[in-house]
Amino acid sequence: MRVLMSLVMLFAVTTQLFANTDVKELSKDQFMEIQLKDGVTAEEATAMFVELDTNKDGKLSVEEQSN
Repeated sequence: MRVLMSLVMLFAVTTQLFANTDVKELSKDQFMEIQLKDGVTAEEATAMFVELDTNKDGKLSVEEQSN
């Protein structure tokens, strides 16, 4: 039984890891939408976007998102 539960947990963790590998560039609107759905206020989301957008192009590259 322990082996079965361990396998189920391992499957759940690896499935979640692979599900989150599709990172792409985000526009400010996309970023704001995601943050608002996560319960962040619009002011906080805007401040986070400004801080993350280091090259000030109005988009978050994969590298900027990983910071």
